[in-house]
Amino acid sequence: MYTLLYTALAGLLFFPLLVSSVWPYAFQDLCFFLGIFFFGAKLKRRERKIPYFTILDRFLEQSQKVPDKPFLLFKDEVYSYSEVDRRSNKAARALLRYGQLKQGDCVALLLSNEPAFVWIWLGLAKLGCSAAFLNTNIRSKSLLHCFQCSGATVLIADPGLNAAVQEIMPSLQKENVKIFYLSRESTTNGIESLSDKIETCSDEPISESFRSNVKPKTPGMYIYTSGTTGLPKAAVITYRRLSLACGLFEASGVTSEDIVYTPLPLYHSAALMIGIHGCIDKGMTFQNFSAYFKFIDLCHLG
Repeated sequence: MYTLLYTALAGLLFFPLLVSSVWPYAFQDLCFFLGIFFFGAKLKRRERKIPYFTILDRFLEQSQKVPDKPFLLFKDEVYSYSEVDRRSNKAARALLRYGQLKQGDCVALLLSNEPAFVWIWLGLAKLGCSAAFLNTNIRSKSLLHCFQCSGATVLIADPGLNAAVQEIMPSLQKENVKIFYLSRESTTNGIESLSDKIETCSDEPISESFRSNVKPKTPGMYIYTSGTTGLPKAAVITYRRLSLACGLFEASGVTSEDIVYTPLPLYHSAALMIGIHGCIDKGMTFQNFSAYFKFIDLCHLG
């Protein structure tokens, strides 16, 4: 009896050594798959919550848990989780008032990389609205197509892209689209400034009632293909897919102490869905190298 017991115990002790000798990465692989399993279980728990727990709710949790932790690093600017939260509240109120948005509306963003890109998206999420992230390099027919296929009623553009906006402006005006420049003033007839309006709004929290109808399959954003085989095509990104995108960081073993660096444009799915949303889920810091992006692009073209 005791012999069998000792033999079994010895087998249990030597089993890990045997496995590691035959399959060196077995336990690392096991930890990886367990991490994926537990992440999936966490998403299921979130989906069962009423109201549905979105990546925005995770951001609000982080804003309470680590309010002073840097969230966005851009050039020499530092924005904490709580500051981005307050700024997104102001953006939401400005868009609600001047954009006349309602839950379920879509807003198109034609913006270069900058911190406001993030808090405008969060502000839209707080209103239960989706965002269409337009590639800043497309023009004319392609740009108009991307805007129209999203069903957006508002366009927020970088004033540096004035020429691109002017090309499609007559078509947008026929559809009664409201156009804003992310600036403190606008000298273009038919286009309003937005930054000055955001600055004057309150940063008080936005009521959850504005996003009461958000569900796992609700569209959160539209991200576009490059258009190399025709006009760009819109990929509908639901809130469920946004949550799933955070799984890459979970599987990679990154922690809240890590910092994510990216030179990619924020309209890119890797930078936004994985980078920004992954940082939010883990409580990490996101640093954007867009200050060098044009330089790298020019070197590539040269």
